[in-house]
Amino acid sequence: MPLKPRFIIRQDDDFVFLVVTIPYVRAASAEVVVDGHEVTFYCKPYLLRLRLPAEVENDEHSDFRAVYDPTADHGTITLHLPKVVKALHFEDLDLLSTLLFTNATQTSPVASITPGRSTSSSSSSSSSSSSSSSSSSSSVASIPSPSGGHGNLIQVISESTHDTLDVEGDAETGDDAGAMSKEGGEDSLPALTDGLKLLGLSTKKLYGFNREYADVLGTLREEFFDLIEVPDPEGTPPARVRTLREALEEKSFDKERYMADFAGAPEDPIYLEALALKASWDTAWDNVSSTRSTDDVFEESGGFSEEDAADMAALRARSFDHMSSSDVARMVLITADIIFAYCYDQRLTDCEGNVESAYNMTHLSPSLSWTDCFEAGDEAAVLRASVRRSLCYPYLRVWKLSRKVMADVVKTMFLGKRFVVRALLSVRRTFEQGEQGHYILNKIYLNDLCAWAQGSGMDEVFKAAGKRLNTAKSRLDKVSIGFDLEALEAEVEASYVEQVEEVDDDNEESSDESSSDSNSDSDDYDEEEDSDSDDDDDKKEEDDNYRPNRELLSLEKPSIKAESVFNILP
Repeated sequence: MPLKPRFIIRQDDDFVFLVVTIPYVRAASAEVVVDGHEVTFYCKPYLLRLRLPAEVENDEHSDFRAVYDPTADHGTITLHLPKVVKALHFEDLDLLSTLLFTNATQTSPVASITPGRSTSSSSSSSSSSSSSSSSSSSSVASIPSPSGGHGNLIQVISESTHDTLDVEGDAETGDDAGAMSKEGGEDSLPALTDGLKLLGLSTKKLYGFNREYADVLGTLREEFFDLIEVPDPEGTPPARVRTLREALEEKSFDKERYMADFAGAPEDPIYLEALALKASWDTAWDNVSSTRSTDDVFEESGGFSEEDAADMAALRARSFDHMSSSDVARMVLITADIIFAYCYDQRLTDCEGNVESAYNMTHLSPSLSWTDCFEAGDEAAVLRASVRRSLCYPYLRVWKLSRKVMADVVKTMFLGKRFVVRALLSVRRTFEQGEQGHYILNKIYLNDLCAWAQGSGMDEVFKAAGKRLNTAKSRLDKVSIGFDLEALEAEVEASYVEQVEEVDDDNEESSDESSSDSNSDSDDYDEEEDSDSDDDDDKKEEDDNYRPNRELLSLEKPSIKAESVFNILP
């Protein structure tokens, strides 16, 4: 079965550069097919099929070439693909999952022409290329062998056999959305469950991305009992899930712990660092302006890392055209709930993560831990659920920190899909490395979310969601959260004032007692001095060596600072 290689894509005004990593293989056997938007690369055991936003020239073009570097990552091929229309900017080439070829008809990503460059000659080139394409539906190229000849060429794909070959090719790579798979049903389950929902024949509870999964969590709950909190993930209705979740949160909420954090967190260095952290989304938010777009700011913040690119390239190719507007709204809210968990963990760990990160993010997210689902317009419910859990389970349970994280979610959404995708990829990596079965959550949530969030038009979707979340955030107060937070905080403040007053009273009593003792000692000394007035001179000289320190006798007890009276450690 062919493997999908690691790859990255970059561009300039004239070329698209496709860099494919093929370690420890014979580059002479590599084969390339270019057909307009579509590029297929094969070098046993690797197969890569891409659909670009706009057309590139085939191997007959004089500028088309392939360069093999055996020293880069133990073998790398860079394909120089000339653009049909020069100066045409190919959008979203950094979002690699959107380029993976799928069977379903897709709308190509947007391409825009760079201002100031003439495209008339390029347009004519495009026309001639189109006419050439009509007579010859595809073009095949191969990397020259050391002897100067060409390796075997892969089969020419014609318009009439295009769909058939697509299905067969995807079946080999495991990327076919229609291929049946018994082990987990990752490829076939979405299409199957969509059909059942349309026919009204689904009798099982569906969960995960777009409610496309079933029979996954129930069989694993006994093994990973600390991962999923819902008692019966396969049979509990969605409405019942929320009721059970909030009931357990009420039981798990620790009043004394909340009061202790309310009083002691301002002196906790972890809390202070978490609150003061300047995360990447904070810096980007400050840098966005009318002349600097969110995409520009994203690149300035470091863009996607090599790990991010590798993870996007490894995601399964599938289409999301079947999703309705209500499905999209539901997934946006689940994304917001997961990003809340991610931002909280980033603040708590100084953006470095730790061994508890997977556990923390899972339990902070009602979607991941309870398969809870929020419908369109439920922005307030999403934030409320996330904040409630942030006050029940993690190390720091402070309202002010939860408010800060809500602002992080709003900023991330406002900044657009690249910031959202980068956050989701980080969560996915953390789960992949977890030891408590968190990879299951990747299978039913994160893999699809990471691919779906890269889609065309998602920038506008996330930015609109950010506005709604910001409105919901401004209306969310302690009363709506529950747990009687205001009463608990008032109790802490009253206790604090009471203890400060007690300290003041103790100081006054101590001062009075010290003054009384000082006067008594002074009187006793005067009496003794009078009684000894008739002693001889030698005795007097000895007495002169003793001089009682009256200043020490009259000192008060040191006062206790009020700030340290009610310092309860979390």
